[in-house]
Amino acid sequence: MNNENRSADDPAASDLATLFRHTARLMQRAWHYPGPLHPAQGRILAIIAERGSMSRKDLLELIELRSGSLSELLGKLERSGCITRRQNLEDKREFTLSVTDQGMALAAELRDWRARSAGDLFSALSGEEQSQLAGLLGKLSAAWADSGCPHEGHGCHHHGPRSR
Repeated sequence: MNNENRSADDPAASDLATLFRHTARLMQRAWHYPGPLHPAQGRILAIIAERGSMSRKDLLELIELRSGSLSELLGKLERSGCITRRQNLEDKREFTLSVTDQGMALAAELRDWRARSAGDLFSALSGEEQSQLAGLLGKLSAAWADSGCPHEGHGCHHHGPRSR
């Protein structure tokens, strides 16, 4: 059944949205790395570690956070010894972010933990069901990314590029 056939008060759509939200919350809890970093810090550390070093501006374009939120997370990562920030000599407002040896070790630990955990998270599904789920989630993600939020201006708060 496609969108044109569903009304706003369709109980099946409402049930599906509730189930999706509940599953997303459970997934977020299960995917929480039990180490010293907040999940957002771990995500940022993993991105910088994967790329070697990068500008704050480039990082901001990759993630869905406000500039101020990113600054706060980078500050915490720097204070914990996971990253360094070097001021760009050509543009004094910009910084180059690099991962320290300590940060690389933590990023590797996080990557290994996620690889082990991913199998556990979806073990209730067969390989075919996992493929079907991946296809459906990819389809939803693409549709939502293309169309934006249908609730824009109605209390819907975005933290990514669409809100700037």
